[in-house]
Amino acid sequence: MLNLTDIKIHLIILIFGVIIGIVSILFYINQTNQIDCSSKINHLGLNRNGSNQSVNDRLKNQMKILCWVMTCPQNHYLKAFHVKQTWGKRCDVLLFMSSKKDESLPAIGLEVKEGREHLWEKSREAFKYLYKYYLNDIDWFIKADDDTYVIIENLRLLLRQYDPKKAYFLGSLIQQKRVDLAESNLKYMYGGSGYVLSKETLRKYIEESLNDPNLCFNPDVEKNEDMYIGKCLENVGVKMVYTHDDFGRERFLHNHLINIFKEWGVNKLIFINNRGTGK
Repeated sequence: MLNLTDIKIHLIILIFGVIIGIVSILFYINQTNQIDCSSKINHLGLNRNGSNQSVNDRLKNQMKILCWVMTCPQNHYLKAFHVKQTWGKRCDVLLFMSSKKDESLPAIGLEVKEGREHLWEKSREAFKYLYKYYLNDIDWFIKADDDTYVIIENLRLLLRQYDPKKAYFLGSLIQQKRVDLAESNLKYMYGGSGYVLSKETLRKYIEESLNDPNLCFNPDVEKNEDMYIGKCLENVGVKMVYTHDDFGRERFLHNHLINIFKEWGVNKLIFINNRGTGK
């Protein structure tokens, strides 16, 4: 028969063995996850010591993205210049569409009038220009405004699952009823957050849709360019891609960044500009 002291010793050994077992299992799970994570990273061309290409570099070799930014002469150095100095650097080609030529940006001088009521006309002329000069060399065309910020690396990760030789239209999908367009279920990508056309979509838009009034309605004055291009593309069978992530979260945000921070409970923002600190 075991005495009290022997029982305590056996109990301590048992507890110690259980602890060692748990620690060993957790260590094994951790190592497995690290290996799995590394294999996923290496699949994209990035290893732990960074000796291989980065994810962005590898994807950049696989696709060419042209970013075209809607702007106007008074915003060339108020807004457009800052796009060029920040996220625009990571585009393969960066162009600004304006009514005044400016080679230093570079801004293309389209023969259009400025103002919100001429956005549809300006957008049409911009896509004609892209079709004429870049269709054969570019895989994806993203349209953005001069107050939009795009994380190009994330965009490449999103686009890698799609074939640019097929007709895709990506962005923040909006569905609404528009009586003035005789539409009960109008679908389009919200223009303010930017949208992306594959090269095949650009081809179909210019060659099949744009000049056919039965497929693409072209009013002389219209500010809702995103609605109209959505209809023009839908009428020629372009697939509109739902771009939310696996948790249903938007990837193309059309809310102002300050408003997003306020939703998170951040009521005071500090930023640094070339004149110092502001609030």
